[in-house]
Amino acid sequence: MSFELNQIRIDTQKQQDGVWYELGEARFLVARLGNANYRKIMGQKIPEYLRDTMEEILRDRLIGEVLADTILLGWESLTENGADLPYTKGNCRRLMTAPEYSDLRDLIVGWASNAEKYRVAYKDETKKNSAN
Repeated sequence: MSFELNQIRIDTQKQQDGVWYELGEARFLVARLGNANYRKIMGQKIPEYLRDTMEEILRDRLIGEVLADTILLGWESLTENGADLPYTKGNCRRLMTAPEYSDLRDLIVGWASNAEKYRVAYKDETKKNSAN
């Protein structure tokens, strides 16, 4: 028995451009955590040798900014205090850095970490052919 690598092959376009996730009536366009843009911007904002020594508040703010710049790429049908909240980089940065929206930030990180959503569509032809 062998393992077909295509079952775990990542679609690099999806990883960079994002996939849609739904939360109630809202939809969020989320790129994969660790994509090339994320690694580049994270390295610029927080050099590796500083990551463990930074104050937690500053680190969370910088990580929130990187998420806004590279991971949360858009949204639809999102409201705040009953008013439509359009997707802008400013609104995105505010949500990803605000302590009161840390649960949203954690949700975005969770979605961005879900490798299955960023895989190449794979059909197991062996199983399909054996069923016939």
